[in-house]
Amino acid sequence: MHGLFVTRGLGAPPDLDALRDIGFAQGILDGNWWGDPAYLGATRYYPPLVPTLMAGLAWLVGSTDLPRLWVIAGPWLGLLPVLMFYLMARAMFGARAGLIAAAIFVLWNGAVTTPWVSGGYSPWLLTPLLAQAGFFAAAWLIHARAAQTRWRDAVLIGAAIGIVFLAHVIPALLLTAMLIGQRLRAGSLAWLSLAGAVQAAFMLPYLLPIMRAYPDGVVHLPPGAWVADELRFDGAALVTIALINMPFLLASVWLWRSRVWPTGGLLAVWIAVCVLVLARHYSCAGADMLACRFLRLPVHHFHLYLHIAGACVIGLALAHWSPPRLIWGMLIAAGILALGLRPYDRAARDAAPEIDLAAYRWVLANTPPDALFVTAIPTDLASPFDPAAFAVLAAGRKLVALHALFSNPYGPWAPREALRAAARADAACHPATWAIVPLAAEPSPRATIVTQTAQHRIEMLDRSGCP
Repeated sequence: MHGLFVTRGLGAPPDLDALRDIGFAQGILDGNWWGDPAYLGATRYYPPLVPTLMAGLAWLVGSTDLPRLWVIAGPWLGLLPVLMFYLMARAMFGARAGLIAAAIFVLWNGAVTTPWVSGGYSPWLLTPLLAQAGFFAAAWLIHARAAQTRWRDAVLIGAAIGIVFLAHVIPALLLTAMLIGQRLRAGSLAWLSLAGAVQAAFMLPYLLPIMRAYPDGVVHLPPGAWVADELRFDGAALVTIALINMPFLLASVWLWRSRVWPTGGLLAVWIAVCVLVLARHYSCAGADMLACRFLRLPVHHFHLYLHIAGACVIGLALAHWSPPRLIWGMLIAAGILALGLRPYDRAARDAAPEIDLAAYRWVLANTPPDALFVTAIPTDLASPFDPAAFAVLAAGRKLVALHALFSNPYGPWAPREALRAAARADAACHPATWAIVPLAAEPSPRATIVTQTAQHRIEMLDRSGCP
């Protein structure tokens, strides 16, 4: 009910990451299987599984309004990580601890911070949050079968981790570390090698096009270097992180002192990897050590999975310590409190959408998939996000330049921004055929106004005489 309440009546998701995913899904519907939907001639860089599944859902139900489909599907698909978390926790820690941990996952995780920092149930359809379900399913599988000697289990687990990689990279890295830690205890390097080979086979259809198109790797760093507000290296952020992880820390100390920490090592490896990456992040703040030049990964994903592990630890501690009536009294009170908090859900519902929906619908209906647009607002990190650009992005059409935080990390951004600025500064020939600009912007002398919305004007550019 909470998810349906906070998303009711919305025409588009509030998060820009969702608009990016919508663009990838639209590209798939347009037959652009391997290309970056934002940049003409560029290769797809983001994991393809979730946009592909949503494109399939849109095709199945006949939806031509992907932003609205994202809003409608979010509250229901958000239940999938909850179900898979409960099944994983029940298998790993027992029925009672699993149920309590699931209640913590739903009620506490994400109650006071953004969902991509703390996880848990979320009605907003975002790839990292939906990918939690695959992580939990694969972790359950590793727990149940990694210690056995059957070759088919190696194939099954390798395939599961490979599929998770196609949904999101970070949980697949965690699962790989968890599998190695679990399997090395049981021996058989050949078994582990088979699992790794199967995992690689599932990953290669996504990785090979990137490796062929971008042999230099990541050259545009801002998308991967983004840090959530709650994780920034300042006093307020550190206090926030300490407070939201305090129940996790207290439960960990109690389990350790009571000698009821779970055996098997899966949870320990899971937590250790997340803690190491977070420690590296804060140790490297302002430093230029050699170690800080590697493993540049978005740190909020690791805090998300650390906080999820915290739900498991708290569930275990409460299951061993508290009388049943006290547990459920605490959970009911926490549930009422958590539903009254959820600051991101309230802010997301009340925020103005970062997309001009009228422009999105016009672009989708009246331009071909390879149409190239130029925008008027600068795309550097200090500039605001442009609702016109994200309307084009969500429609799967091409842009001369996209905001630096959302630009393809395997290609240089600066030349694109220079071309965008030059296109608006003069009327010389440039690659774009279309322009989408704020109503207050000066029209180009080589442009014909074709339509306008309450916010923007769409122009067709005169390219006669251009090469």
